[in-house]
Amino acid sequence: MAGSTYLYSKFTSPSDYGNFQLTVSIMMLLATVGFLDVRTSTLRFMYGVSSENDEDRNKAIYSGGLIFSICIIFLFATVYIANSITHVPFPKIGFLWALSFALGNFYLFVTRGFDKEYSYSLAYSLYYCVLLLLNLYFLAFRHYGAKYILIAMTIAEFIQVIYLEKRIKLLRNFRPRFIDKKISKHMLRFSIPLAITALGTWIMSYYASIRVAAMLGSSSNGIFSMAMEFAKSIPMATAGIILAWQEIAFSRKTDLNKNINYFSTSITIFFTFFTCFFIVFIPLMQLIIPYYLSDAFQAVGVILALCTAGFTFDCISKTIASIFGNSIDSKPIMVSTIIGSVFLIISMPILINHYAIYGAALCVCISFALTLIIRLLWLNIIMHYKINYLLIILELAIAIFIGYYSTVSSFKINVFLLLIGLLIGIPTLYKIKKYLS
Repeated sequence: MAGSTYLYSKFTSPSDYGNFQLTVSIMMLLATVGFLDVRTSTLRFMYGVSSENDEDRNKAIYSGGLIFSICIIFLFATVYIANSITHVPFPKIGFLWALSFALGNFYLFVTRGFDKEYSYSLAYSLYYCVLLLLNLYFLAFRHYGAKYILIAMTIAEFIQVIYLEKRIKLLRNFRPRFIDKKISKHMLRFSIPLAITALGTWIMSYYASIRVAAMLGSSSNGIFSMAMEFAKSIPMATAGIILAWQEIAFSRKTDLNKNINYFSTSITIFFTFFTCFFIVFIPLMQLIIPYYLSDAFQAVGVILALCTAGFTFDCISKTIASIFGNSIDSKPIMVSTIIGSVFLIISMPILINHYAIYGAALCVCISFALTLIIRLLWLNIIMHYKINYLLIILELAIAIFIGYYSTVSSFKINVFLLLIGLLIGIPTLYKIKKYLS
């Protein structure tokens, strides 16, 4: 990601990059909501509801694949209608990328269900290597512009799918008997709230970009989108932990009291884990950005802490979502996400009018925080989990202090804040590693 981001800032203008991100923002809606987030429900049902065996696992995979295939047909019509209503800068290649992204993620989640961690990791590495090489060719050598970032992403996704097909033989092993109507219906009931949740997550992650583009122009959207791209380094850097935890949470089958104690402790552990990541990441990025990004993108540093805080809250929310997934209950995930996304839709125009892109970043941060708070309260009040609110408030205070002062301080102060973050973070992360192992 880092190499590609560097190329984006050096070889595209904020306006061109803003148009690219506008297309991605709209098409991501199709790639997640349009496919009913069937990847997550497929993975959950691969672990079984009450038991786990090869026959049920195959039924989960291909029943999920049937839902995925039907979604493709409806999305072709949706894209045609949507493009006649609203302007998408690169509609055709944008839809092709959305399809490749959804297909690639479906393959990745099934690969995880087969416990093929090596193939999963290698597929991810292959994707980013191909993407970096194509971006080097299209941007650095040919100077084609931001549209070709989408083309590079699409090619990289399809190469990843071809590799995973060779590893797990999803098409080759298909048998019509694996499509089970009963499982398909059960998966749909689980998937529909997840699709609504995906819509809310899309609103909080991508809708802001559309509003910034509409209210402040493509150039401001380029700055805002670049800050969001940097902020996504947090979920990318911790993806292995989040995904491993999802599998642990989905597969954990024990009595209710043991689950409450286990998951209550895990929530505190993960909150501390992501807070440590944040307090190291923010001053480090403030030191790097002046030398890493071109002059046109230097304003990224002003809103980076808020954007990163938002995605840090989202990472913690995802670990909590896996706890709800253990009991195959996606309603709390849906409700909390809807509330966060409704807040963003209502407050975004107001905050942008008052504070420009800073207001957009603040709105994203608050909406993700609101979603997290509701999930914590749901676990605490309704499901009787024990939440250590005192520790959470203390960690939030440290994170706010470092996040704020890293934004307004000089190079030397940021070096000092980074050292503080490392002194707090490294010993804590070591203890967490020992706990998880």
